[in-house]
Amino acid sequence: MNIVNLRAMGTTAFQESLKKGKRLLAWYARPFIGDRSLLTLHELTTIAAPSGEAYAGESDIPLNRITGSENRKKDFAEGFHPIHSWMQERWINVWSRMSEGGLEEPINVFDYGGIYFIRDGHHRVSAGLSLGREFIRARITRLTIPYSLNCCFSRSDLNFFKKLVTFNEKTKFLDYVHQANFDIRRNRTWETLENEVRKWSPSWVKRHRNFIWVKEDFKRFIPEDTELPEDLEQQDLLDRFWYNTTYQYILDFVKRRSLHYLFPRWGDTDVALELIRIWNRYDDPDQFTLEDVYGIFIKHYRKKHFLLVPFQIVGEWIHSIRRTANDERKRFLINSNIQTFYPEFDLPTNSSKKCWRKIYRELFEDHATLLKKKLGRPPFLIELVTDWHDNVYQQRQT
Repeated sequence: MNIVNLRAMGTTAFQESLKKGKRLLAWYARPFIGDRSLLTLHELTTIAAPSGEAYAGESDIPLNRITGSENRKKDFAEGFHPIHSWMQERWINVWSRMSEGGLEEPINVFDYGGIYFIRDGHHRVSAGLSLGREFIRARITRLTIPYSLNCCFSRSDLNFFKKLVTFNEKTKFLDYVHQANFDIRRNRTWETLENEVRKWSPSWVKRHRNFIWVKEDFKRFIPEDTELPEDLEQQDLLDRFWYNTTYQYILDFVKRRSLHYLFPRWGDTDVALELIRIWNRYDDPDQFTLEDVYGIFIKHYRKKHFLLVPFQIVGEWIHSIRRTANDERKRFLINSNIQTFYPEFDLPTNSSKKCWRKIYRELFEDHATLLKKKLGRPPFLIELVTDWHDNVYQQRQT
């Protein structure tokens, strides 16, 4: 391709990118699309300052993970679209050389939580995006922070990130349970989670810590050669206990019921925490089983989101079909924790998923309802499991 044609194409590409950049930052667009100026590293480090930095070498990085700049907010809009006409000459030169396979010098970037901010090489990134490139060579300096950021992170996510950092600074919860274990997309969920792990969960443990089954459950979350501490209210122990029991049990429930169909923009954790929030708003949450709370929850939200109900019902049906016998076995053993009380318990290896579902419903629905009437309150897990095992399952085996 001759130089004249190449330059003409570069000029066209620049003008298109320039127009898009100016449209993104136009005053009349802001009420509809928000602030689309280029995100800077400083805006994130003021929320969560890195504890250190280290050179991580050279590698090819995805262009779609380059989120912002160290200090060039005034020259580019979101997506690295130029916003000044005086940038044309240099931009076209870079575009032309890259389109011919030249200019392979690595750019310099900071890695902050898995997304990249440019120190040097803004024009190359802008031109590379215009050319449809997927990767670019970069020298990486990794900044140390205890968080992972989504590859699509943008200015609109800053408030969410603030909520995340504030939550962890208050609770230190993510020091014990990694952030990647949660699918949170709503700002208010961090407040609900804080309330749950620092108020409701400790108060529940305080009320029930003298029960043998609670202590046995706690033993699962400490090293085998370590004695269970007298004080069960140690923060790291409480956090692991809540995550591995309450949260995992309710999250499994949310997924099986395909409740995310009722909340299209929510993550699974958002739905699980909303279910927990409704549970905790009662004066005596111990008087309700998960099935009781689910009945209240689903009645309210099916009325509120009635157009989405068919999707949730079909999703629940499809999820049920896809689950294997081993999936149903794991669900029963984990949620009942029966092998803590009866280590020898298991059904024959060739048991069907229908069989596992039957005993799951029998334990958590039928027998739980009977025992609730008998006790005048929802049974504790150990009461439910031992009573079912001794009076229903064992008798059936004899």
